[in-house]
Amino acid sequence: MLIKHGANVNANDLWAFTPLHEAASKSRLEVCSLLLSEGADPHQLNCHSKSAIDVAPTRELQERLACKYKTVSHFYFCHVSM
Repeated sequence: MLIKHGANVNANDLWAFTPLHEAASKSRLEVCSLLLSEGADPHQLNCHSKSAIDVAPTRELQERLACKYKTVSHFYFCHVSM
């Protein structure tokens, strides 16, 4: 996997989309969880000033991403199961 070889999980493309933006927009929760656990920033904005949480297609996914990020960063505790 690229992450194991030092890939930047917050790298962005021409439109400032990160791997987390792409995974979130496609509802790929497992990929989102992996990226978050490796340090991806769900608050990084793309060229439309949207975060990965913003581009998630459902409110449920938005909440789960926010919860997972808080859990990973150890600042908050969330009871939502990923």
